[in-house]
Amino acid sequence: MDTTRNLKAFLATTLALSLAACAATLPVPQLQPQPDSSPYHAMASPEDFIGREVLWGAMLIETRNLAERTEIEMLAFPLDARQQPRVEASDQGRFLLILPGYAESADWQAGRFFTLHGRIDAVREGSLRGEPYLWPELRAQSVYLWPRDFRAGRRWSFSVGYSR
Repeated sequence: MDTTRNLKAFLATTLALSLAACAATLPVPQLQPQPDSSPYHAMASPEDFIGREVLWGAMLIETRNLAERTEIEMLAFPLDARQQPRVEASDQGRFLLILPGYAESADWQAGRFFTLHGRIDAVREGSLRGEPYLWPELRAQSVYLWPRDFRAGRRWSFSVGYSR
């Protein structure tokens, strides 16, 4: 009888721990993406976005190291419930990620995907492909770099063993 009770307790504990291990951890757990908060929205009404806290998904386009800071050109994508960039969706505009000091371009490679949390410091006038463009500047508070294969899908595995 004790063996059966111990086995049930063991299986229940194993199942609970296995399910807890499968739970997704969000890159920025205290925030959820806002549908009306994208670089396109910031470009349309810059005065509403200066100082605003945002959570954006993006793909790195280009890294530029300047004397006192690094500007990283990003292409925004909406985020899913796991805060992963939805790369199959339409882009949400370009913006500049501002980092203090020097960022090694080998660590910040074009084509990599990120989830970024920070504040919009400014919306700068500039150009994109020879056309006027407003560049939201995001000062990052947290940066999450997704693994190269994050879009490959989740792989589930579960097994329980018992022997006498």
